[in-house]
Amino acid sequence: MKPNLRGLTDLGFTQLEAEIYYHLAQSDPTTGYQVARALGKPTANTYQAIESLLRKGALLVDEGDERLCRAVAPDEFLNTLEREFAGRRRRAKALLSDLGTRASDDRIYT
Repeated sequence: MKPNLRGLTDLGFTQLEAEIYYHLAQSDPTTGYQVARALGKPTANTYQAIESLLRKGALLVDEGDERLCRAVAPDEFLNTLEREFAGRRRRAKALLSDLGTRASDDRIYT
C-alpha cells in the first residue's frame, strides 16, 4: 500500500519528488537508476526530480563513479525549511511594514 504523501506535496514537492524523497529517506544511498526501478518510474523523469530535490536541499548526491543519492534526514530538512520560511516571512514583513496602515474598512460584506 502506497503512503499518502500529501505532507510532502503540501511543502511544494511534486508527487514524484515526494515518492523519491520518501523512498530515499528509508533506504540506503542508491543511484537514480535504482530509484527509478524501485518506484517503477521513467528514468529521465526520476533524474529530473532528483535534480529538483537537490536544489530544494532535500537530497545529497555523492559525486564519484556512481552518483549515490541520499535523503537529507527529515528533521534536518524540515528545520531548514522552517528557517528559510522564517527568513522569507521577516523580509516580507519588513517590506510591508513600510506601507503604513490604512483606514479600517467599516463596511459590512455578505
